[in-house]
Amino acid sequence: MMFRLEDAWLRRWWKPAFCFVLLLIGFSLFATTTDAATIVTYPAPSTETANANYAVKVDTSNLFVYDTKVRSAASGHMGFASFDFSSGPVTITVTTNFDITSGVVIRPLAAGITPTVSGRTITFSVSNPVNLSIEVNGDIDNNLALFANPIETAAPQDNGASNVLYMDPGTHSSNINWGTKDTLYFRPGVHRLTETLIIPSGKNVYLAGGAVVQTRVATYDASNVRIFGRGIIDGTNAPQVYDWGDHRSSFFYFVRSDHIDVEGIILRSSPGFHMVPVESEYVNIKNIKSIGATISNKDGYDIVDSRYVTIDGIFIRTVDDAIAIKGSYKIAGQRGESSYITVKNSTFWNEDQGNSMEIGFEESTDQIRYITFQNIDIIHTRSGSVISIHNGDSAHIHDVLYDNIRIEDVQTSRFIDMAIDYYTYSADLERGEISNITFNNINYIPATIKGSQMKGYDTAHNVDNIKFYNLKMGGTTITSASQMSLTLLPYVTNVLFSSSPAAISPWPNVTLPPGKPMPMIWEGEKRAPVCSTGDSQTAVADANASLGKYGQVLFNAANDYCDYFTLAAFPGEYDVYLGTHKSDTRGIFQFTMNGMNVGSPFSINDVTTDYSSTVGEVKVGTAYIHQSRNNFRFTVVGQLGGSSDYALGFDYIKLVPRFTEATKTLKYEAEEQPYTATTGKVLTIGRNVNASNNAYTSVNTSAAGQYVEYSIHVPESRTYAVKARVHNYGSRGKYRLSIDGGAEQGLEIDGANPSAAYLEYFLGYNALAAGDHTFRFTVTGKNPSSTGYSIGLDFISLEYIPGLPASLLEVETLPAAASAGRTVSTVSHSGASGGAFSTVNTATVGEWVEYSFYVAEGGAYTLKSRMNKWPSRAIVQPYVDGTSIGTTIDLYSPSTAWQEYTLGVRWLTAGTHKVRFLVTGKNASSSGYVIATDSFQLVP
Repeated sequence: MMFRLEDAWLRRWWKPAFCFVLLLIGFSLFATTTDAATIVTYPAPSTETANANYAVKVDTSNLFVYDTKVRSAASGHMGFASFDFSSGPVTITVTTNFDITSGVVIRPLAAGITPTVSGRTITFSVSNPVNLSIEVNGDIDNNLALFANPIETAAPQDNGASNVLYMDPGTHSSNINWGTKDTLYFRPGVHRLTETLIIPSGKNVYLAGGAVVQTRVATYDASNVRIFGRGIIDGTNAPQVYDWGDHRSSFFYFVRSDHIDVEGIILRSSPGFHMVPVESEYVNIKNIKSIGATISNKDGYDIVDSRYVTIDGIFIRTVDDAIAIKGSYKIAGQRGESSYITVKNSTFWNEDQGNSMEIGFEESTDQIRYITFQNIDIIHTRSGSVISIHNGDSAHIHDVLYDNIRIEDVQTSRFIDMAIDYYTYSADLERGEISNITFNNINYIPATIKGSQMKGYDTAHNVDNIKFYNLKMGGTTITSASQMSLTLLPYVTNVLFSSSPAAISPWPNVTLPPGKPMPMIWEGEKRAPVCSTGDSQTAVADANASLGKYGQVLFNAANDYCDYFTLAAFPGEYDVYLGTHKSDTRGIFQFTMNGMNVGSPFSINDVTTDYSSTVGEVKVGTAYIHQSRNNFRFTVVGQLGGSSDYALGFDYIKLVPRFTEATKTLKYEAEEQPYTATTGKVLTIGRNVNASNNAYTSVNTSAAGQYVEYSIHVPESRTYAVKARVHNYGSRGKYRLSIDGGAEQGLEIDGANPSAAYLEYFLGYNALAAGDHTFRFTVTGKNPSSTGYSIGLDFISLEYIPGLPASLLEVETLPAAASAGRTVSTVSHSGASGGAFSTVNTATVGEWVEYSFYVAEGGAYTLKSRMNKWPSRAIVQPYVDGTSIGTTIDLYSPSTAWQEYTLGVRWLTAGTHKVRFLVTGKNASSSGYVIATDSFQLVP
């Protein structure tokens, strides 16, 4: 026998009398090498209470058997033990403290383990890593879980490495001073953290075997984080923090994060949902054991608006849903997409609530797609359904595969439940769809068949194309709905059965560089726009549309518009593509994002019904998308000849990330800034782990017109995107921002929420000179549901975006004026940037034309103008807001020509501005004084 000492505390006790000390300690980390295998076991903290029912050995090594309560009833006590080993087999010996009268079952049954029972001793062997439930006398409330792990590779050593921050057992602040360290190492023993452990980008957290760390874990806007080891994260004393604003907490919470790896650890007694990636990507969860949930609403793994998530080799026993895939702005604050999610090689057990494998109920998003459940053992389903899809909102749930699923024990009434309906959790008024769901090689083992049902909502929101391949129930191959007790309610079509397995092809994939989010697609028909008077959008069914529908607005006239609002997961610069439905009733439109034109006006008029996506996607330009609320607008600018109307057919917007330049953000914590407030009003600092600095401010304003004003120091003169993260609560009012005594700007903030929550608002662009500025939040009213008018603020941020795109303004679409008696006309021309340009029939020196345009963000701009040159053109002097800019421009050319002129740089405030061209003369060869302008461009 060989001992490998890997803990510093144990090395300090190394003496010739080691074996005597070992007996005093009881358990320690050591490796036992036999001819067959290397076995690694770990110490247990002295404060841990061993499970009273079981003693366990692996070969000759004793394992400590931990104890945890299970189910809502306090009577259930599950024992669990773990070890690592190399190549097997190894022999497991379990001794009970009670008589074995009704046999032993070891699950999952697919492991093929039949134990030998002699008196109170159970013996069996394992050859490969496996997670097992050992159930004696049919008592599954007091079972034994055994976790046989592979031996760790590349684990950090407890050897004083310079890049590792070592933590001895004890109570620690959650505000870790990482310094230059990249790894946080919890040594064996009990660690109590005061608050949630928030892990920043590029950091690792390692739990040595025998470490029990009492905390919650979170990442916010983080990349490249790893949490791993053989220790336990214990939520018994963790705070109940309502991350989602609706009395739901979470144990592990990954928010807008990417490349997150969690591996090897045990989660015990979760204070909420076990693990929740929200608006995150490239999350890998491997060999995690989640046990000990005892109270209601304790889901296992909830994947919310996230992509490229892999869950592999987990063991989950929880009170509620074992796994649930969602798309919900109520939870994430976004309308993102959950896709490319794979759950495989895992064991599920749900208890008193929920379902074993759920997609739903919150599906307030456009799509849930490319979901794979593969090689899953569902050893106990004690509530809800074994497999369920509950579409409670407007999402299209499609392309879901259940492959090689084994169901062992079903104590509820339903096998499969698939429905589209309104539920308690519903947020959308529109219903969604369910389609292309495949069940392949499903083995429902119990002899008693539980019923299943499928239900659509109406003909446009149906359940369609459900395929069963090689479904076995109670040993019988199922070839019909009646044979499996499947009730097909209205609006369910194309349910097919085959006795043969299917050939499974991988989902179409999108490979992205590390850290770069996947394209976002916003479906037109799923938006609820705010339109000009008399205009509204309806959803129109069409099989050729991206999700079988598109949005249609029957505008009445030029200058009508529709505003759409949405949030995005990741801020940055995106290429914007439009999918549109063409017909002979369509108009010409200008697309704007956050008040700035994106590209030129475009026409979707056609003599036939067609989709731009069928002939290649239509790129309209580049836009900066905010993580907070975004506004995009379609404005009618006219109609082409032959069109009978101004209608818009809007299928989707596709945003492809560019991120060619970094974003610089200045962050101002509200609790750290000088402030003043309405006389008699007091600012207090609240503490909360979900606040950015674990703190936020609250001002007890009590009526409209009252305010709080923060002093913000700006280090350099630039144009900034202004944002504020607010603390919502039941007593919050509505309020707006003004800067340096200027007009109120941005969205009105409604801070009312039934419980504490956070939301970031984009409040506009501002050109700010270096120095101190005042940011005032003034109460404008309150939500009827609010109990007060208070203001809650977490932080203010100023974001400078080098990649903010230039704004292209088509002159023919702008408000225009001219000197008396002169007419501004639009001339169509294939050489013009938008297919047309503007002319004015000026006839002498001193006459002019003037165009008005709107600037969404204040700042320094380079103003450019594209002009049409011709034999009858004038010489003009440009002016901006009454002041000349640049030099005169000679527009004469012997034949038609197009030329862009850089007029100069001018500081423009947010708002309306005017460009005037004044005739100062003409070229000797010119026959007239006409001015012709194609477009303006504002370059930040």
